[in-house]
Amino acid sequence: MIFKFICALALIYSVSLAAPYKPYDHAAMLKKDASGKQSIDIGGIFNAVDELWAHARQYPLAFDSQSDRERASSDLQTLDKAFAFLKEQGLAANLDEDARAYFELSQARIFTMEHNFDIAGAAQKADAAYKNLLAHRPNNGEIHAEFGDFLANSGQLSEAKTEFETALKLGQKRANMGLAMICLMQKDEICAKSYLQKYLDFYQNDKFAREILGAINEGSLKIEEKR
Repeated sequence: MIFKFICALALIYSVSLAAPYKPYDHAAMLKKDASGKQSIDIGGIFNAVDELWAHARQYPLAFDSQSDRERASSDLQTLDKAFAFLKEQGLAANLDEDARAYFELSQARIFTMEHNFDIAGAAQKADAAYKNLLAHRPNNGEIHAEFGDFLANSGQLSEAKTEFETALKLGQKRANMGLAMICLMQKDEICAKSYLQKYLDFYQNDKFAREILGAINEGSLKIEEKR
């Protein structure tokens, strides 16, 4: 069974950072040239996924209101169908290498966000999508770190740790934060402090990390889990 782990401090922080969600306008993504031929604005669709990702990449979701959350859930379903259609029609295969890689990453992110919205089967799709990405890009540290984020947020701590450690070896210093969160989920605050301090050596202005470290030192941090 998959769990979602919640750091109580993260919940407070994500809510405080929430900004109004910018709704996705699918009709605006459909373009026609002078001859009437219709095309899809791929860049616009990528931007829409990025907007959703800023609010729903982690659990708990960071939306300013319930109406934003409901609209985002609907937009996510529309984007999922749009990406599936583009892939089925072979349109994604015609993109250049960089755009095709971002297409695949965006689809993995869609599945991750669906998991965070409690959509059945999304976690398995996200897992498969990230593994496929890494099969073709094994030396991409950021994808390893992002996959680690998903795995940790899904309660797959051993697998997440492996991905974060690989990301670190490939130069992704932000993976220290992921390893710190795994330590917290395992109730090991000494381990968490060590990784947080390493993380803050490179990201000194990260208020969230400093607040977690401060809460550990004060003994006020709580970890909860949602089934």
